[in-house]
Amino acid sequence: MGVTPRTRTIYSLPPEIIAMIMDSVCNWASTDIPSRYIAAQDFCLVSREWNKIASSTPSLWVSIHIVTSNWAPSEYRNRLQSLERRVARTGRLSLDLCLEAFRYEDNNGFDSQVDDDDVIDNDVASPHNLSLRENSERALDLLATFLRLNSHKWRSIHLEVIDPNRTANSFLPPTLPHLETATIIYKVGWPPGGPRGLEIGSINAPQMYSLNIDGEVAYITWNPSNAPSITNLTISCYPNITTASFSYFAGFKNLRVLSIGQQPWHEVWSWENDQLPDTPSSSTILPSLEELYMEDLKFELMVSAIRIFRMPKLDTLCINTTNSSGLDEPLTLDYPSLRSFSVTGVTVHNAELVQAVLRGAQDLERLAAAFLGPSLSIEQLLFAAKGDSGVIQLCPRLQRLYTNLLSEDCDEISSLFPDLQIYPDFHLDSSGRNLFNDETQYDRPDLI
Repeated sequence: MGVTPRTRTIYSLPPEIIAMIMDSVCNWASTDIPSRYIAAQDFCLVSREWNKIASSTPSLWVSIHIVTSNWAPSEYRNRLQSLERRVARTGRLSLDLCLEAFRYEDNNGFDSQVDDDDVIDNDVASPHNLSLRENSERALDLLATFLRLNSHKWRSIHLEVIDPNRTANSFLPPTLPHLETATIIYKVGWPPGGPRGLEIGSINAPQMYSLNIDGEVAYITWNPSNAPSITNLTISCYPNITTASFSYFAGFKNLRVLSIGQQPWHEVWSWENDQLPDTPSSSTILPSLEELYMEDLKFELMVSAIRIFRMPKLDTLCINTTNSSGLDEPLTLDYPSLRSFSVTGVTVHNAELVQAVLRGAQDLERLAAAFLGPSLSIEQLLFAAKGDSGVIQLCPRLQRLYTNLLSEDCDEISSLFPDLQIYPDFHLDSSGRNLFNDETQYDRPDLI
């Protein structure tokens, strides 16, 4: 009589193997702090044995996700104690924080984004709601204290502040010795006078290499020398950025990737900004910059940035020329290292700017151009007039061309550049970074 094999389940695995599986699940969601936060909690609910294993595995608890609008003021102290226990489980490991700091909103209509005077005028500010607001303020103070007490633990911070009475620096500790990446989204709930400044003052983060600032921010006050390691900087909030403020970026000596943008709603607002006076700026040298993205910047400011920035190592440039006009004066550029150039909104009116870039990038290898209307052909873009000597060919080393033009519109350029790989009828979004970072996905058999 044969021996019946014993059925094995996951519960028969050694605890250390189960811990490795749990850790792999959390790492699979490594880019999503909330998912990692929930996964560790879910493991504890499976069984007592799994609760014991998960609680004794420090790497499962390094993600902290806090949404203050889900907390009633009476729960804050207990919730913070629970967070402290979670931090204690991590031992010496660094932590990733996602904090969405909203003031408490109950079911009776209290809106954390409504101004005090508006609330009173609409008879919503009952004593009960005012008490909630006072308790919420005290609870947020406790949360800020929690962040400061664990300032040495934070490896990454995603901070979203929606509160007209709070600023980002009211939560960020003055020193973050191990912080590597930070995203700050600041929304003040449309107070009178428009967006306010992001005053993060003297916050010191010597190891931070990536910073992303977004939201309703009128200006930024921060000393770049407090973050000497920054290589990636994204600012998508300046409503009235001026040419004078471009010199600010020169303070980041190791900056490799810079993205500057403005939100559409900024067109509506107008307010004074004493921090960034509109005065002429001299040349700004960005010695280490390799990638520059300005898809969401006003055309005039984009031209000013191109004119002012000196970028000897620039490899990738992405701009948007939609709703643009011609140049006020000739533009001479020198991009000895530029290999990839993406431009959307090309017309006969702004071709002069595009050709100035092409003329200054003689070693360009990849060009992505989205045209608006039939007023300009790709041949006209790649050949420029040169006085009495006829025309000159721009981009003699061009290898790949991505364009929204149809195949039949690319026949002539294909004959002029027989070795050029042309990708016609190509959909170009506002950014070329994904296109150039992974071109292998576009190796299509239907290229010309």
